Amino acid sequence: MYQKNIVTLLFLCIINSVFSQKTAGDYLNSGIEKGEKNNYHAAISDFTKAHELDPTNPIYLINKSKAYNALQNYDSATIVLNQAAKLFPDNKDVKISKGWVFIYTNEFDLAINLVNELKKAGHTNSEVSILSGLAHQLKGDFNQAIVDFSVLLDENKNDESILMSRAESYMSLQQYSKALSDYNTLVALQPKNSYYLIGRGSCKKFNNQLNEAMIDFNKALLLEPKNSDALTERGRLKYTLGDQHGAIEDYNKSIFLNSVNPMAYSCRAISKAELSDTQGSLSDFNKAILLEKDKPENYYFRGLLYINLKNKKLACADFSKAGELGFMKAYEEIKKHCN
Repeated sequence: MYQKNIVTLLFLCIINSVFSQKTAGDYLNSGIEKGEKNNYHAAISDFTKAHELDPTNPIYLINKSKAYNALQNYDSATIVLNQAAKLFPDNKDVKISKGWVFIYTNEFDLAINLVNELKKAGHTNSEVSILSGLAHQLKGDFNQAIVDFSVLLDENKNDESILMSRAESYMSLQQYSKALSDYNTLVALQPKNSYYLIGRGSCKKFNNQLNEAMIDFNKALLLEPKNSDALTERGRLKYTLGDQHGAIEDYNKSIFLNSVNPMAYSCRAISKAELSDTQGSLSDFNKAILLEKDKPENYYFRGLLYINLKNKKLACADFSKAGELGFMKAYEEIKKHCN
């Protein structure tokens, strides 16, 4: 009897052990769940175990790379994808994942080269078009970005993220009527989305529809009274309308809500300069440059302030910096004041 019980227990232990062993699929699902809860390190561990159990499927390494991306550990993501590329050299999903790492690391030319390679191999699905559109947009090739986004919108005309991306590309090309059409669609889809209203308001401002732009900014602020972006954009519109005091009031509120918004400081600096508050303008330009060191216009306008303050040395240094950053108008001031 005793021996029979022992045999039964051993059999049950073996059965339990077999059924309690996790499969690669179990680790994959577990890793995805942990990733959704922002527990990326634990997710990476699960994806690693899944790949060890099933090294014939690239999905585990792809998900592992995504978890590293979420941690902004792009070097590790690259190592994982290079490993995947060796194991699965022709897999399009591995290549697309590498393309996203190139996007995150600002290597847009590499992303575009990879997209072209995928297209040449006959891969023209939506994932490739999204990658291509964003890579071209971020590189500054807005025309090609619009082509890619339009292909995607032919498949789903109400894809909000793609509509927004295309509208932004149209705005960059100063094609405001086309941008406005996309923003109108977005607002129709989500009439209470303050950011769509802000985007449409900005587009209307550039399209010289100033009253309608004000209506959109006010609607956005009714929805979100503490939206610093809406306050900044309404301030810019008030500046265009000649209301410098009203503009400064909006910039003050925006900065109170978000003290690291360089645009609010630079816009307030310009309004203060219009009101002959030279020192206040200078202080704001200093803050804007501290927050955004590569915006040439701030150096240019600060240089003009230094000219008014008769500080030629600092003015010329700012004009030179603005020119180096691509603001060619600065060289006209260098010819006037610095030779």
